[in-house]
Amino acid sequence: MQEDGHFVSESKPVKLWLNDQGVNWIVDKIQVSIPYIDIIGAKPESETDVEVENSTFSLHFIEKPKTNDQRLLHSNKSFSGNGNCADLIKNITDRCKQGKAGNLLVIINPIGGCGDSEQIYHHVVKPLFNLAVIQTTVIVSDYPKHVEEIGKKTDFSLYDGIVIMGGDGTFQELIHSLLRRIQKREGVCLNNPESELHSLNMPIGIIPTGTGNGLAGGCYKTKDIVTSVLHIIRGETRPTNIVSLYEDGRLVSFASVIIGYGYFLDLTSKTDNMRWLGSWRHPVGLIKSLFSKQRLFKAEIEYHPIKDAKPHGRSPYRSGTDLEETDLNSEWKKIEPEIMGFNVYPGVFRCVNESFDFDLSSSGFTLQLEKHTSLRTYFQYLMEMKDFKVEFMEFDFCDFVMVDAVRIKLTNIGELNKYDIALEHQIHFDGENRTVHTKQFDIRLHKNLIRVYSRGDSVVE
Repeated sequence: MQEDGHFVSESKPVKLWLNDQGVNWIVDKIQVSIPYIDIIGAKPESETDVEVENSTFSLHFIEKPKTNDQRLLHSNKSFSGNGNCADLIKNITDRCKQGKAGNLLVIINPIGGCGDSEQIYHHVVKPLFNLAVIQTTVIVSDYPKHVEEIGKKTDFSLYDGIVIMGGDGTFQELIHSLLRRIQKREGVCLNNPESELHSLNMPIGIIPTGTGNGLAGGCYKTKDIVTSVLHIIRGETRPTNIVSLYEDGRLVSFASVIIGYGYFLDLTSKTDNMRWLGSWRHPVGLIKSLFSKQRLFKAEIEYHPIKDAKPHGRSPYRSGTDLEETDLNSEWKKIEPEIMGFNVYPGVFRCVNESFDFDLSSSGFTLQLEKHTSLRTYFQYLMEMKDFKVEFMEFDFCDFVMVDAVRIKLTNIGELNKYDIALEHQIHFDGENRTVHTKQFDIRLHKNLIRVYSRGDSVVE
């Protein structure tokens, strides 16, 4: 089978050859080497080019900008030569497909974000998958919680991986049902916080076309759509943490990005019909809350801390006011702060080039406590968080504690209006609200419970 040849590219003579590592060529005495993992595919310039003596083919591959930009670029280079290039194209295709997905299930949320997921699939995603010789089966969700039904009933053994086109909420709906299905099949008691859950072995990719795209930002360090598709084509995956929340001995749900109760939930609920605003949704919700009273809670929090207490190099992992801890035993600690809400993140935050990096495969998760503060300060906090600036962790009204288990009991301070009473029974999971009946929660970490398509370090510079 052909593994080398002499070609012409951009009117210059080129020697091209394959080896165990990738595709290589020399032009003007400069060698270029593209590893197979970064090759999307090789295609003839036209359907007849593989049959004629002077045939031309294009090599499609992935490049990374020579900056701190985390995006990936789709590049291609044309080669013209004497003879039939069909064998060379087949050889490149066979080698670059090794270890990569060949058949993907794509689940599209057509109303997420700006409502253009289907158009993005047909104009951006599908052409790239076609170049990579990836077959796809597409399911478009038709009604609320349809993605949960897909997770319950689909035969996933037919596919090499799952791709979600939507936001964090669409992803949450899938894992909410799919992880439950796996535990039921394996005979695991779902309602016991101490149960060891079985992991999902099939990788999931997220293409960020939703309102909140935090998971995509954590996986790819960017929310660029083409970059997410190229990472899925590359096929590299990594294990990812999940957190679960229990109430009265009942599993409520799982989260891959955030669990929120209190003020953050209030903001998302007030702007649920404004998801088209994207990352501006929560600041706008804050403006709508200018004349609303903040709910406050007396919290009893028992948590199991872990030793790694530094999310980034500029300050301790706990920021804001020191917490007055009580040792319950050698492992658990107790605090009793007054807060306006709490958030739980399934990983830890670390500082990278003055921005925060979300480590989703760490040995613990992050408990964030929000104390009473002014609307102006909270608005500044949301803006720093929206732009992935590390300063979001350095506001005095916030405390961040790294734990691997936490028990929370909340008691209202002051009277509630009718709207607040409705919020009492809602809790936020990755963009989706779910019903609770008390304000007493048990939250646990499940390390490496799922695998996601993610960035690697071998992308061509």
